[in-house]
Amino acid sequence: MFTKLKLYFSKKSNFEKKLFMVLGFYPQNLELYKQALTHRSYQKKTGPHNERLEFLGDAVLGSVVGEILYNNFPDENEGFLTQMRSKIVNRKTLNKLAYEINLNKLVMHHRSASHKSIYGNALEALIGAVYICLLYTSDAADEGLGVDLGGRRII
Repeated sequence: MFTKLKLYFSKKSNFEKKLFMVLGFYPQNLELYKQALTHRSYQKKTGPHNERLEFLGDAVLGSVVGEILYNNFPDENEGFLTQMRSKIVNRKTLNKLAYEINLNKLVMHHRSASHKSIYGNALEALIGAVYICLLYTSDAADEGLGVDLGGRRII
């Protein structure tokens, strides 16, 4: 309740406020996050879009989920771990998560771009943007932001 009230009186842009509701913090590099949430259909031929960040986010997400599964299922074989990871990191799950966190309200795309995975792809791109910002900014470390991987903190 207090967070929503605080956001209402904030001087941040509407985009920043919505992004805060998804991330839980105000990012420093807004352009990177705008790129993460911009589908290729929205830009002309040369504008920045989210496909490269999607690639990175997919790799980060797969790695993080892989490590969590590895640590939580010490007696299971590789086949089980791979199958579990693919059930977690798949288009249907990512799309559902994107809707649950209201990412669909932030993604910029042309009306004609209506394929089913647009929001799941944007979620992966957002993960890529967060990864870049957390990895390469001291602000994230100063603010106590980071990813906890089973007791090991990244930044």
